Amino acid sequence: GANSPSNPLQAMRNIGSSQLITAGVVTAEILGFFTVGEMIGRMKLIGYRSSSHDEHH
Repeated sequence: GANSPSNPLQAMRNIGSSQLITAGVVTAEILGFFTVGEMIGRMKLIGYRSSSHDEHH
């Protein structure tokens, strides 16, 4: 097992481009969910604040 840790590039090449693409898509989806979640959270906070001010007026 001495060759496995010394050749990580060969291991990645053996994985294949399809799995690398899948990993990239999953990573993009996770980052997208976090970004959208933060945007929705901020919009809801701003929306509640603006609507409360409108109701007071």
